[in-house]
Amino acid sequence: MTGDLPVDDTFGNDLLHGIAEIHLPSPVPWTPSAPGWTILWVLLLMAGTWTAWRLFSRWRRNAYRRRALGLLKSVRRRTLPGDKAALAALPRLLKNAALKAYPRSRVASLSGEKWIAFLEDHCPDPGFRDQAGRHLTAIAYEAPETWSITEQEAARLFALVERWIRRHRREGPR
Repeated sequence: MTGDLPVDDTFGNDLLHGIAEIHLPSPVPWTPSAPGWTILWVLLLMAGTWTAWRLFSRWRRNAYRRRALGLLKSVRRRTLPGDKAALAALPRLLKNAALKAYPRSRVASLSGEKWIAFLEDHCPDPGFRDQAGRHLTAIAYEAPETWSITEQEAARLFALVERWIRRHRREGPR
């Protein structure tokens, strides 16, 4: 219907007649204009990549710890009061974790007091030299009928094994 009515240049608001359109500035570029900012961004990108790589490498290196802690958690969960079969998994779990963290030539042949001394020397404040170490040795080398352990001692042994797995110091990159 607007085609029927004649429209001239004076149609509309007389105050706006003759005003020019506003020209918007060009958008701000995402790239920095000064070379110093470019260098800073490149350095930040390199530092971020290096940090991510280091974190990923540490995460991969500690996969054996996560696996051992998961196994320990499952053993602890299925352990019933007086269940000696579940406790028998602790020495094997510790030995496997140590074999992943240290050279086989140093760890595989250790047993008895030498094994307890190794566990003590490679973890800050482990506590294996007292009664818990004797229990660990008995569990590893004696028949389950010959050794006895109370619930409190079993809980302490589980805590010591968990502490050792979490806090032992690895030897060099692997």
